Amino acid sequence: MFNFNNQLIRTLINDRHDVLVVVPDGPYIASLAELGCKVIIAPLSRKSINPFKEIIFLWWLFSVMRTERPDLIHNFTLKCVLWGSLAALAAKVPVRVNELTGLGFVFTSNSSKAKAIRTVVHILFRVVLKGNSSHLLTLNSNDYNLFLRHKWLHPCKTHLVLGAGVDCSRFHPSKKSHLTGFRVLLPARMLWDKGVGEFVEAAKMLLDLGIEAEFLLAGNADAGNPTAISEETLLGWEASGIVKWLGHVDDMAALYSTVQVVVLPSYREGLPSSLTEAAAFGLPLIATDVPGCRDVVNDGVNGLLVPVRDSNALALSINKLYLNRALCERFGLNSRTFAEDKFNEQVIIKQRLSIYSEAVCWDDPKGKK
Repeated sequence: MFNFNNQLIRTLINDRHDVLVVVPDGPYIASLAELGCKVIIAPLSRKSINPFKEIIFLWWLFSVMRTERPDLIHNFTLKCVLWGSLAALAAKVPVRVNELTGLGFVFTSNSSKAKAIRTVVHILFRVVLKGNSSHLLTLNSNDYNLFLRHKWLHPCKTHLVLGAGVDCSRFHPSKKSHLTGFRVLLPARMLWDKGVGEFVEAAKMLLDLGIEAEFLLAGNADAGNPTAISEETLLGWEASGIVKWLGHVDDMAALYSTVQVVVLPSYREGLPSSLTEAAAFGLPLIATDVPGCRDVVNDGVNGLLVPVRDSNALALSINKLYLNRALCERFGLNSRTFAEDKFNEQVIIKQRLSIYSEAVCWDDPKGKK
């Protein structure tokens, strides 16, 4: 949360707004407080579906809103959109802005558990998204069109915002002349749904063919997610020499400066910050042809798109860039142009603030023209 929204919070505070952040406990709490916002730690379990625990959390959230009385709330991620909106409706918060950063496990999995939850989510959407005080932010064109089709809220209150934005002054191209070898990076949480398994399979195929490349995984093992990959599995892959698992990396800009290609074979995304950051760094990209990824990767222009769950196609695409460094350079130049035009942090923040202003004006009778 901190990495994606700290500049938005800074901007709001600089504009003399009081900002309250309600988040689960984590290592970012101190960093949030240093920004100057008030922080309340939420007793939220991301993986819980226990009805009793969820009702307790919903009551707790309602109590916070009744005490703090915000003028506008901004909910991030599916679970917080549902519970935050229900609590805000009960607490009569004037404006609700909901942001779906990705539809995730509930919409990507075909398991019986996911299907059951999906049915409930569809019903809840009709409740929490209705009304004049509700506004929705989607991060890719596919999700945007999905919500328009379902007509869960008025079209003029559905907005397409291309992620949280990327700091193009921090993430910028660096000269690669000092680099040796060929390093391929997958930066993501270590989830099966991120295509980590397919990446490892593709790496093994290519190494078996004798290509001289190093394959890197950067990201935490996310035990709170239903599709988490165990540390034992990750360490086993590393021990076998297929990949190198870096775990959490604080300075992603420094890491991007050491690789030639960034890969994300995800099953579905909102708008992947890993790809927008890599694009700003002027790197060629390989990703799956799924919502979110194809909003960043223009096939044949700044990278290559491959079918989902297809390790063979992924291996072929990596090998194509391995054999053609001039193509890598051309894709990288186009990536940087895309990032500056579409994902620049300052442009995205202005868009978000404009939506806040529009939402308050729309829902405040005194603000209507």
